[in-house]
Order: sequence, then C-alpha cells, then structure tokens
Amino acid sequence: MSAPGHVERQTERMDLEKRMPAHLSELLSHPDRRVGGAGNRAATAAFTRAAEAAGFEVRRTSFACVDWRPGEAALSSNHATLGMTVHVGPYSLPCDVTARLVAASSVEEVESESVRDSVLLLHGEV
Repeated sequence: MSAPGHVERQTERMDLEKRMPAHLSELLSHPDRRVGGAGNRAATAAFTRAAEAAGFEVRRTSFACVDWRPGEAALSSNHATLGMTVHVGPYSLPCDVTARLVAASSVEEVESESVRDSVLLLHGEV
C-alpha cells in the first residue's frame, strides 16, 4: 500500500514532466539571456511562473547590473580606419584611446611587459 500523498506527488511529478518541454521551449525562446538584459528578465519571469505554478516558493535577489549592448567598434591608425573586423568584448566600457598597437598570438605574449600601455591586437589561437 502506498504512503498517504504518494499518489498525489507521483501525479504532480508526471504533470510537471509533461509540461517540461513547454517550459524549456519558453526559456529557449529568449536566446540572448545575458545578465541584465531583456531576455534574461523574460526568462527569469517565465521560470518564476513555472516554479510557482508547481508549488515552489520563489525568492529573487535584485542587484545592480550593467546591461551589455553590442555596439560599433572601429580601429584606426593616423585617422584612417583599418579594413578589419573589430569585436567588442562583452561588458567593455567605451573608450577613445591613442596608444601604440601591439599584436599577440599567444598567452605568453599577452602576459609580457611589452603589451603595457598599448592597444592589444589578438590574433591566431590565443
């Protein structure tokens, strides 16, 4: 004989397992879930709704966060834009820098003193 409540818990679990694909689909419908972004807030809200509907108590802790938005980047030399693709790093703050350009293709080159006070151009497998 089953313990009291066992059948109900088993039924709830089966119902949750049936709903899981829909929950995952909802989360995956927000491919850009970077912390602080709209996709993250929407996915968090969807998870909260699903967890609360399943009977869980949800507590959220708010914190200040920078919402990274990809922007344009350019690299120029002597006021001429160089013909290369420049990638903006996530959460990089904007800057307007004048410095010598140093290329690095290994961790050793990145960690060397020769890159101090320069714009570092990463290439290769580094």
